[in-house]
Formats: sequence, C-alpha cells, structure tokens
Amino acid sequence: MLFLLLSSSSYYYSSPRPPKILHLRTLLKRDFTLTLKSINQLSKRKLEMASIMAEKAREVNEFEDSSSKMISNDRYIEELRKEIEAANEEHVLVELAKIEALKEAADIKAQKDKKLVNFRI
Repeated sequence: MLFLLLSSSSYYYSSPRPPKILHLRTLLKRDFTLTLKSINQLSKRKLEMASIMAEKAREVNEFEDSSSKMISNDRYIEELRKEIEAANEEHVLVELAKIEALKEAADIKAQKDKKLVNFRI
C-alpha cells in the first residue's frame, strides 16, 4: 500500500501526508543503503579474515616443518661430531702406534749395529 501511495503521482502531490512518506522513504532508502554497505564490508572482512587464517595456518605448518628439520639437523650434527671425535681419537692412537713402531725400529737397528760391532771385534 505504501508503494501505491508513493508511485501514484496525482495522489502523492494532492495528499497532505506525502512529505512525511517521502521523508520515511528517504530514511528507509538510506538505512537500506547503509545496511547493504555494512553487509558488503562485513563480507569483505570475512573474506580477508579467511585469507589471513589460511595464511596463518600455512605459516604455522612451515614453522613446524622448519622446527622439525632443525631438530633433525641438530641430531645429525651431533652424530657427525661424535664420528669426528672418534676419528680424532683413532688418529691419535695411530700416531702413537707409529711413534712406538719407529722407536722399536730404531732400537732394533741399534741392537743390530751393536751386534755387528761386537761381531767384528
């Protein structure tokens, strides 16, 4: 009925109430427009929020993967340190054995030389 009152131009101008109806119509249009703008803004914010949440989830997964890799790398580094330490200990033992062998070889040579000297005399 309100629509009929507003759309009929003869009634609109002849009636004493149309300015109030016009004012009401303007208010309703403005409220409707504001509501639509608010809904549009809310929809945009929801999309932005969904995008942000998805990005956050990706970042959290990436962080967890990086942390896992870092822990794995730390373990690998510790294993390598142990292997290097063992190799260094083995190298020291080999060097000590080499020094001992050289001493023994020198002692044996000295004994041979001494026997040769004693044998010649």
